[in-house]
Amino acid sequence: GAVVAFAAARNNDKAGLIRAAASVDRYVPAKKGKKHVLRLIREACEPPAEGARGDLTAALDYAGRVQRRHAIVFVVSDFLAGVGPDADAGPALRRLAQRHDVIAVRIRDPFAAGLDRAAGDVARLPALGLCDFVDPETGRTVTVDVASRAVRERIRANWQAERAALLATCRRAGVDLLDVPTDGSVVDPLVRFFRMRERRGAKR
Repeated sequence: GAVVAFAAARNNDKAGLIRAAASVDRYVPAKKGKKHVLRLIREACEPPAEGARGDLTAALDYAGRVQRRHAIVFVVSDFLAGVGPDADAGPALRRLAQRHDVIAVRIRDPFAAGLDRAAGDVARLPALGLCDFVDPETGRTVTVDVASRAVRERIRANWQAERAALLATCRRAGVDLLDVPTDGSVVDPLVRFFRMRERRGAKR
């Protein structure tokens, strides 16, 4: 979010913020300037209400109401809810994309893509087998045997299915999807993404 906002400021464009958990809890209208960007970063970094379940549909509909002029809208989320076969966020994403250039930015933790990053550590540390995972929205805890190849394969398959469902939702809505990993550069994926869009635009 900060990278995009600073890029907007450098181009003398406006940037704003809508932040939502169970509902929209922060709205900062779009303005220009680096001081405004710093405010956006402060507001974005404020922790949400503890245990609040995310409501992506509410945030998308709110954005459609308050942003009347055509804009580039970055929807930054892990997209772990509201994008499956019975996705309630799909129609809201389409409605928003009818008026704006919408880019879905999925924050992706490689650890969740099959525990690949931890696989080597699991091999070196046999004691690391059963791990407790806590859902930050519900507080529900599950114990997972991360040393099990079958478990890792199941997690990988679920992750791929979730990604495919999100990609299908975005395609139906006419929305571009950008994956940004948590363990690397934020700038590199953004640069590659916008270069791809430039090439695609040049071919039209």
